Amino acid sequence: MEADNTTTTTTSTTPEPSPPVFEGSCFCRSLSWRLEGEPLISIYCHCTICQRMNGAAFVHGLHFPFSSFSWTHSNSDAVAISQPTSSHPWVIYRCKTCHSYIGATNSNSKVWSLKSAHLKRDPTTNLIKDFDKIKPTAHIFYKTRMLDVPDGLPKWDGYENQSNRLDLP
Repeated sequence: MEADNTTTTTTSTTPEPSPPVFEGSCFCRSLSWRLEGEPLISIYCHCTICQRMNGAAFVHGLHFPFSSFSWTHSNSDAVAISQPTSSHPWVIYRCKTCHSYIGATNSNSKVWSLKSAHLKRDPTTNLIKDFDKIKPTAHIFYKTRMLDVPDGLPKWDGYENQSNRLDLP
């Protein structure tokens, strides 16, 4: 009888974790959408455009690539769209029913700019699902802030890593 000199190698393959999926809707839920993957940026924006469009001192803004976003509502007539201008290159999307600001697209940078407040929340905790995947990394346009936010995150006078970092808590 001959000895069996073959060896068997078993490779354990752990499947890649699937990208996070976020679902969002407007206030009246006429519009809904899905985002797949993590945002390109996640910041607190204090620019005067965000302040005026949202009626808030600042917003938690998220930028996702075009390919991450898809509408999931059935009524294609529910979206109000305003076209970009020479001074504002963003296409703005709102709900025709409740007039919620949904977000904006920029064809130059090929991103969707969305607000985290529209994202689905965990019914038990009331926190945004998978918030750790969209946690803000900085405050931008902080020179036009309406209030101080001493949270330890970096503060920038323009876009993160593209402007002056402010020496503030």
